[in-house]
Amino acid sequence: MTRILAAGLRGAGGSVSEDQVAALAFDGGLNGAIRAAIALLDVTFSDQTETPAAEAGAANRPSQPPVA
Repeated sequence: MTRILAAGLRGAGGSVSEDQVAALAFDGGLNGAIRAAIALLDVTFSDQTETPAAEAGAANRPSQPPVA
């Protein structure tokens, strides 16, 4: 997950390392970081003519990641 977020930040023009991303605090802790990674992947790989999953209510995705 750290690699996904770091790649997204670098792709957006930021110059951050994976270590810097690992040290970031996310609202909601690990769940917040997972939501950020999911949002990044949605934006990166979604069809731009469709409504983003976050706006559509993400009906196919649980509201929280499963607890191990």
